[in-house]
Amino acid sequence: MFSRIFIATTLLMLSACASLSNDNEAIDFNMMPPTSAGAVEPINLNTWSGIGGRAVRSLTRHKNYPESPTQTAPVDTFDFSTTGGDKYGRRIVGLLSVQASGEYQFRVSADDSAEVWLSSDTKPVNKRLIAFTNKPTGYLVWDKYKTQKSALINLVAGEQYFIEVLHKEFTGEDYLKVEMKFEGSEFAVVGNENVVAYAEPLNEGTPVAVVDEGAVYGDGYHTGYTSGMNLATYDASYPIPDQDGDGVPDFYERIVGTDPNDPSDALADSDGDELSNYDEYLLLSSPVNADTDGDSIPDGFELIYGLALLDPSDALLDFDGDGVSNIEEYQAGSLPNDSNDFPAGPVERVVTLSWEVPTQREDGSALGIEEIQSYKIYSGSSPNALNAVVDVDDPSQKAFSQTLLEGTYYYAISTVTEDGLEGPKSSTITLVVN
Repeated sequence: MFSRIFIATTLLMLSACASLSNDNEAIDFNMMPPTSAGAVEPINLNTWSGIGGRAVRSLTRHKNYPESPTQTAPVDTFDFSTTGGDKYGRRIVGLLSVQASGEYQFRVSADDSAEVWLSSDTKPVNKRLIAFTNKPTGYLVWDKYKTQKSALINLVAGEQYFIEVLHKEFTGEDYLKVEMKFEGSEFAVVGNENVVAYAEPLNEGTPVAVVDEGAVYGDGYHTGYTSGMNLATYDASYPIPDQDGDGVPDFYERIVGTDPNDPSDALADSDGDELSNYDEYLLLSSPVNADTDGDSIPDGFELIYGLALLDPSDALLDFDGDGVSNIEEYQAGSLPNDSNDFPAGPVERVVTLSWEVPTQREDGSALGIEEIQSYKIYSGSSPNALNAVVDVDDPSQKAFSQTLLEGTYYYAISTVTEDGLEGPKSSTITLVVN
């Protein structure tokens, strides 16, 4: 039928793929008196020098963390705007208390990354990540990433809450500022007006604040829950047996296969998910399964970007509101907490298939255009699996265009005459779209 069929041309196309307020009286934290805990001991800032990497995890996984800081110095505010050099990490811990019960919000500005953790009581074991950034925000820029601000957190006047701030600087600018505000008030820097020193025993891997009934209950609850989750025998003794003092109880080390007599394995990452075994114990995630909730997003990624390690449903949610689900962002390598960073849409190409109107039949006899009823275009993913995809009803038409995504396609064409008979397909051509 045809001695020559297609000339393919392509044209590249790219697819496009609040402030809080109420009627409560505002509180200026800078005007508040010392908390009920008493501002007696200064807050300590621990610094580790000579640590590469931009992520907080580069600090927490370092061999000298947390026992051997390069420097320890007293501070009275969580506000650092002057240079401290390059390649270091910081940690500030304290006990936070508030003057008025109600809902509070926290926010952080940092370069290169920072995390703000707050416990439900005085116990570090109950801390949760409430605000963070894993990229520079700009000094005093508070709304570059949604994760910079915490959700509303209910705090009770007179109670104390363990607070921890981790900061990692690599090169260039280095700043850190953490602020908080009460219902209806303005944000104010966190400092010694609302935080007092927290005593960490140097000979214990897991810091223990003043042991009271609430603290014992908190540890006991965590231990009991972990025992139940792993079908292990619950040991109700207190302090919780921890022979090597690495913060990971002996019963848990035996469950996950680490050595109860080796403190170094607490900082190891057994499943390669960027979380240490100690982290996993605190977070109730699995140190031998990189994806505890089975949502195809590793635990470390979920923690860093504010997703739930134990809830698979958030994989299909859109954390930053950019129209791309969290799992799609992870798979594409874009940030699920940055609405300005999303996967590039697929590249589409408009492909035009061209042919010549045949003038003779297969037997060599003449064929007039008035004898042609239509053309059938076949396409498929292999030369041996072609399907009719288009009927071109205009005999004078000599081209057909369609939009294709990246891939390899195979085409052939046939002629249907007025008597309804279809001639043989042309030879197959291969079209690569990239």
